[in-house]
Amino acid sequence: MKILSRRAWLIIGAITLAYVVALLVDLSPLVRGPEEWRWPRWPTSHWDRIWPLAAMLILVALLVRWIDRRAQREPARRWIALGVTLLIVAAPLVQLASLRVVKLNPFEALFDRAVDVAANSYFTAGLRLENVDQALRTYPQLMPTFDIHAQVHPPGLPLIYRATRSLFESAPTLARPVSLWFRQLECNDINLMLLSDLPLASAVAGMLLPLLANLLTVWCVFKLAKNHFGPHAGLYAAAFWLVVPSAVLFPGSWSLLYPCVACLTWLAVDAGLRRRSVGWFLVAGILLSIGTFLELGTAALGLFLTLYILARYVIDRRNPLRDWQFLVPALIATLIGVFSIWGAYQLVYGVSLKQIVEAMYPIHVGYEFDRVAWIINHPYEFAVFLGLPVFCLLVVASLRAIKATRDGRGEALTLSFSIGVIVLTLVDPARDETARTWMLLMPFAVIVVSQLFAEAAAQPDRFSWLWGLLTIQVVTMLAILEVMRVGLYGLPPRVTLEALPSTATTLAANFDGMAQLIGYDAQTQGDHLIVDWYWRGSGQVDQPYVVFNHLLNDRHDIVAQQDDRPQHGQPLMTCWQPGEIYHDQQVLDVKPDLPAGAYSLEMGLYDARTGARVPVVTADGQVADHFTIAPVDLQSGLIPR
Repeated sequence: MKILSRRAWLIIGAITLAYVVALLVDLSPLVRGPEEWRWPRWPTSHWDRIWPLAAMLILVALLVRWIDRRAQREPARRWIALGVTLLIVAAPLVQLASLRVVKLNPFEALFDRAVDVAANSYFTAGLRLENVDQALRTYPQLMPTFDIHAQVHPPGLPLIYRATRSLFESAPTLARPVSLWFRQLECNDINLMLLSDLPLASAVAGMLLPLLANLLTVWCVFKLAKNHFGPHAGLYAAAFWLVVPSAVLFPGSWSLLYPCVACLTWLAVDAGLRRRSVGWFLVAGILLSIGTFLELGTAALGLFLTLYILARYVIDRRNPLRDWQFLVPALIATLIGVFSIWGAYQLVYGVSLKQIVEAMYPIHVGYEFDRVAWIINHPYEFAVFLGLPVFCLLVVASLRAIKATRDGRGEALTLSFSIGVIVLTLVDPARDETARTWMLLMPFAVIVVSQLFAEAAAQPDRFSWLWGLLTIQVVTMLAILEVMRVGLYGLPPRVTLEALPSTATTLAANFDGMAQLIGYDAQTQGDHLIVDWYWRGSGQVDQPYVVFNHLLNDRHDIVAQQDDRPQHGQPLMTCWQPGEIYHDQQVLDVKPDLPAGAYSLEMGLYDARTGARVPVVTADGQVADHFTIAPVDLQSGLIPR
């Protein structure tokens, strides 16, 4: 393909830098989208966290250039395989570096996106699938009761969480360390902390699967570009996918699954056409069925694949009607695959695709919005989150493909993708986040652009310029825009002591290795018994336990009691850190007519959900479900024996 002029590259640079400046200075809210859907502006206060990501992207670019130069002079297959392997390794590192801009611990940000209702309500929907059979039979009725995202999607993603929980049920010893790690990451959310180990550990699915899918997308992009434009184009396509803004800004989003499913489906169709194999069309249909069971929007891929097959026949100057003996069985196999999961769902559980669509339709698209504004915004937002330099080159490649087709040449993938984007722009019924909902199409845009890098003559300068522009754009967007809002905030501030007060009486009681009771103080004040407990954190607390305080008479009757979370739950006990000392004051109301004398005080911790008490080991090695202090003289205060 003819190389672009220097002037064209300068224009692409000017467009990209103009957007970057407009975003930085907030030139107009329209830069972030129309009024009906606008990305929040949330400038980071941690610019120092931006530079590691930028440095990583520069390092990746240098490695790609070096590997490509070696591949020009030596056997290309080995070097390009090495390059793709390095890109696959770099993909999760780039995403974790982008998450570090949001939170210093990127795994905390990843966990938040996996479980927070605002960012991902599939986790909470999965928690409600206790009886999977019953839930699947009544899923259309359940959908309106779910939180925002799960309301408008099929049962696929909640089922992934439920299936992950089932895996942990078969290996509960694995669930324990995973759930304890998660409690460290987000310790002060009462709803999360009240979960037992198994359901909490299932959040690992939302953390790992999008990352793994993105790894596979790198390989798929390479494979498709290699098949269509050669191995060097494949290497550059795989590299560009790493720096596509949507791929960088949305780690932890389930939307990253759909580019992977789309690429695998396209590879299967390619194999079917190349080998004239009906079986590969069946595989493509099954993959598309999986995609739609996760997200119905992936059905849009069917439009692009249909256009692609027709374009292949047009460019090859073949009449598809004359090839009906192959195309008809291929179509039947594809449809069988497409409806395989949905057919099984209806056969086993009596729920049809139509019922799912009817349940989601009033919520998802049953509203009024400015159609013209979204016909403009869909391609605009697609361009921005694809990367403006890549989109500009996509337009160039598309125009050239159209011209080449008129001249009797052409390239089917480029032509079909360009027409498909135009059609989807006009007919897409959703007013939504195009950055996510069209993400499944972005790998093909990168693949189309990679043909401009198929020739060895001018790759390095063009690649460096394009990569530099993409890096500038993506780090600016990461620093300015809030693309995934979560309501979780990690480890909160804590009120701690440097040491046990000198007035306190020393104790040694170990509560299941999670916390130690190291001292106490108590006094009567009017009709109140005020007890000051002093704790030291020793391990990750696995539940937001409640402390019980029971004042007992000589017949062991409870005459006064107080149950409350330590420090009134601010923060929850799950936030306690090893080695830190905490003061917790508990006040028991004592009846004024209670006879003076010696009483005993029992205390301990229990799980508010189940009532189960935490075992405590005393200094002499005795194990019980409570700790006792006696006698308590209500006239003179607390006197240890």
